Amino acid sequence: MNSRLLQNMSRPFTRLLILVFVAWTAVCVGSLFYHLSDDERHIYQLANSVASERIATDQLYRFWAAGHGGVYVPVTETTPPNPFLKNVKERDIIAPSGRRLTLVNPAYMTRQVHELGRTRGVIKGHIFSDRPIRPENAPDEWEKEGLAVLADGKQSEFGQVVMLDGELHYRLIKPLYIEQPCLSCHAAQGYKLGDLRGGLSAAIPLASFRSMERQHLLNGYKHFGTVWLFGCIGLAVAAPYVKRRIREREDATRKMEESEMRFRAIFEGAPDAILLADPETGTLVDANHAAESLLQRTRSELIGLHQSQLHPPEEEDNGRAVFAQHVKQEVSAPTEHNILRKDGTKIPVQIGATVMTLAGRRAIMGVFRDMSRMKQAEEQKEQLEAQLVQSQKIESVGQLAGGIAHDINNMLTPILGYADMLSIGLPAGDPKHVNVKEIVNAANRVKDMSHQLLAFARKQTLEMRPVDLNVVITGFSKMLRRALPESITIKMDLAPSIGTVFADERQFELVILNLAVNARDAMPKGGLLKILTRDAVVAREKTLSRMTICPGRYVLIKVDDIGMGMDSATMSRIFEPFFTTKESGQGTGLGLATVYGIVKQHNGFIDVASEPRQGTTFSLYFPIVEDTIDHGAVAPVRTLLRGSETVLLVEDQPDVLRSVQQLLETLGYRVLTAGNGNAALDVLQGDGASIDILISDVIMPGMNGRELYEILRQTHPAIKVLFLSGYSADVISTHGVLDKGMNVLRKPFSIQDLSEKVRQVLDERRS
Repeated sequence: MNSRLLQNMSRPFTRLLILVFVAWTAVCVGSLFYHLSDDERHIYQLANSVASERIATDQLYRFWAAGHGGVYVPVTETTPPNPFLKNVKERDIIAPSGRRLTLVNPAYMTRQVHELGRTRGVIKGHIFSDRPIRPENAPDEWEKEGLAVLADGKQSEFGQVVMLDGELHYRLIKPLYIEQPCLSCHAAQGYKLGDLRGGLSAAIPLASFRSMERQHLLNGYKHFGTVWLFGCIGLAVAAPYVKRRIREREDATRKMEESEMRFRAIFEGAPDAILLADPETGTLVDANHAAESLLQRTRSELIGLHQSQLHPPEEEDNGRAVFAQHVKQEVSAPTEHNILRKDGTKIPVQIGATVMTLAGRRAIMGVFRDMSRMKQAEEQKEQLEAQLVQSQKIESVGQLAGGIAHDINNMLTPILGYADMLSIGLPAGDPKHVNVKEIVNAANRVKDMSHQLLAFARKQTLEMRPVDLNVVITGFSKMLRRALPESITIKMDLAPSIGTVFADERQFELVILNLAVNARDAMPKGGLLKILTRDAVVAREKTLSRMTICPGRYVLIKVDDIGMGMDSATMSRIFEPFFTTKESGQGTGLGLATVYGIVKQHNGFIDVASEPRQGTTFSLYFPIVEDTIDHGAVAPVRTLLRGSETVLLVEDQPDVLRSVQQLLETLGYRVLTAGNGNAALDVLQGDGASIDILISDVIMPGMNGRELYEILRQTHPAIKVLFLSGYSADVISTHGVLDKGMNVLRKPFSIQDLSEKVRQVLDERRS
């Protein structure tokens, strides 16, 4: 702690010390003055007591004398016969010794005693009457005043401090009332029994009392001075200790305030909801802003609630038990519970509790962490993990599908080739044309299955071009109508104008057909199939049921049915290959898997919404492109294109090699054949002829088609090349065999396709 802080702390303490010193001095001085004033009252009380005793003695003496009619004393100058007792026969008597005695009445005797007291300087007394017989018994002015005060009978005495003979005296009067013995002398004056006829007064000199007072005052000064001095010494001795304790108390108070300020800052700024409750009653006493937000209640609404009221009614008892456990443990690990918002919404929270002391009071602090987002994130994580597993499964099966499709394509190539040659070799009207057509149809169906496999695996080679999906759907509607029973009504809700998409029309038609067939199977008794198109804008990343769609402009296709719908378990597997809910033999399980693959191959997104007995809606999003559509293009009439050039045909599959050779020869070409690259080089050396075009399989054991072509270019620089492949485009690019733009003819192909492609490559050379 620096000196400035100490100085700032010492200033109020110095002021406090001065204040205590002044207060202590004031207490001592005040006590002294109170003591002195009390002594003054004590002196007057003492003087009053002495005077009262003197008067009481006089009264008793008079009462005694009056009861005996007076006393006899020798006749002297000071006690001559009382002329006022002439009517008393026994006033004067002669004692047996011959001495003359005279009767002295009580009043006369009292006066004689009082006069004797004056001469000796002791207490001065006086007996007086309002109707005095003797002048000496007349009251003075002060006695008249006192007698007037006593006349109403409310006071039994009258006393004052007065100046008498140049000295302070305390004078006291007590009244004299007519009693029975008094009537013998005073009845003639008109007094009756009980009348106030005068009084006895006593004057006490205060000089001796004042001397005693001065001594007492001196003792008081000494006493209170000593007490004051010891108090000051004690204050001086205690000051450092008190100062230290005050400093410690201030430090403790400051630290506590700082601690409470830090707690309040953390309390209010905490992202989690915090509630404080009384551990004895369970009543909430405070809440932070996060608690107000989480519970949708203001602080004033929360304060006073019982903590169990935060839980749903069915969980209140459990909430009370958990609260009691938290109080008992003082610090408890977080546990998960449900709490209620003001609108009745249940929120999953994680509650941790700590018992602490705040502002001298015990409180239990509960930290409520909202788990709804975490649970939502966990659910999303589970969904993403499921999607990853699903995509991995689809990828694995896709690899298998691509391999199977390659083998199918190789097998279909000779089938279609021989069928074409049979058809060409048959005369017009030959009934065998029907058989050949059935062979071609069967092969095409297998070809379509191969395309489905590749589409599912997203390995199909697509013929992409800008298209208007409204036009495609409208043109496909007739075929779609034939594919569905009459019990199903098709309703088209096509937007008047939609964006252009880059798509393969055949593959898109396959998507619509598969979704329509799926809807047909979901509505065995008939129903409504609705196809809707709209432009859609996705402003920000959006999570669909199966994937996350990126922001952008899309054409939205919705295929909606009113069928039996699906539960969540079925929906989680609908895009799995070979998964079907149909009975054995009624479905391949590739329909929706193919849809999924085609949509993804078009860089699109797919969403599905369904509930049991509520129907199903598939939503397809295809990205919009800026390309324009040539609506005036007319498909040309296709004819077989022939030639006479020399062709080097290289194919590692013997049946494919033979069938393609015959097709080329049928078209008029001279064909040299080889089963691999090395054999092709040997054929060229043996024949020695000029080769116009190399038609080679892409991937072969040993030397592949690209490597063979590079070797041939060295000896035949003008040679052209056409590659044949039953593999998908990505397999070829993965092997690094072909560059973009090279001529490739995909297996299986017809004689028409072969004739057009070969002529295209050869004519490019000539041009």
